[in-house]
Amino acid sequence: MKVFATVFALLMMVSFAHPQTKNDSLRSTKIQNNAAMEFVGIAKFKIKPEFSDEQMLKAEKEIRKAMAEQAGFLFRELGKFPDGYWIVSIHWKDKESGSKWTENSKKYQAVQNQHQMIDFSTMRMEFYEKQIIN
Repeated sequence: MKVFATVFALLMMVSFAHPQTKNDSLRSTKIQNNAAMEFVGIAKFKIKPEFSDEQMLKAEKEIRKAMAEQAGFLFRELGKFPDGYWIVSIHWKDKESGSKWTENSKKYQAVQNQHQMIDFSTMRMEFYEKQIIN
């Protein structure tokens, strides 16, 4: 369970809309062959029946405040499917930035609150590096 919570913390950096952040300029960080990279984590899960969508959204707002202060954070998206599954995608400048958030996120009450809402038996997570060709 601790492994899921730790890894999920990396993913709990998502947004409903795609808000502009002070780190958006990091998206255009150049690497070889005129391309940019992002590290992306995606989680799909259901929340426990005793929790409401409104509670999930309230925790999400607080998490976003904390994430906005993290070096390398680009943006976070959160959405809900008609079948009750939620999806979170978190975009980072690089894998190291996402890893640092995973280490630091445990100290935030909002992250702990949101983790209590998640039914970890329904969770599926994926990570990848996205190369953007300019």
